[in-house]
Amino acid sequence: MKAGKVVWICGLSCSGKTTLARNLSLIYKKNSIDHVMLDGDELRDVLRPLADEQDQHSSLKRIGYATSYSRLCKLISDQGFNVIISTISLFAEIHKLNRETINDYFEVYLDASLDILKNRDNKGIYNNSGDKIVVGIDIKTEKPQKSNLILKQDFKITSEESAKIVFKALEFNE
Repeated sequence: MKAGKVVWICGLSCSGKTTLARNLSLIYKKNSIDHVMLDGDELRDVLRPLADEQDQHSSLKRIGYATSYSRLCKLISDQGFNVIISTISLFAEIHKLNRETINDYFEVYLDASLDILKNRDNKGIYNNSGDKIVVGIDIKTEKPQKSNLILKQDFKITSEESAKIVFKALEFNE
């Protein structure tokens, strides 16, 4: 059985990861491509152990979550399903692990400046974040070094257009 493709969409909070994943999923559906869509926020809620609330925000904990996401994506793709995952996961060791273990891995990095994200902050993550731990500010991240596709997120093109760019880059018509 041929392994499915894993499209790993990463970027900071509010960069459009989930919206892009949803739009890419719609394109998959229109093209009758079997797939599973996973979202980091939802996965974290499902996989979160009953632990100290403050501990869940540490870098080590976030790397642990991302490692679990990677293993889950591999498990699903090894069964022949395509996977679209949207997650912050901006740690070099996670991208390295993905490249080494996932058979058909495609990384999309949504590159957005903190200034743009703060202005766009539709979730209230960056504004008034005194009591929140914010990835990219309070937790150090590492930009991916070998992404298959980097989309500059200045929000001048729609997420639907970005999804079409990703889909075209995936070359499903091999």
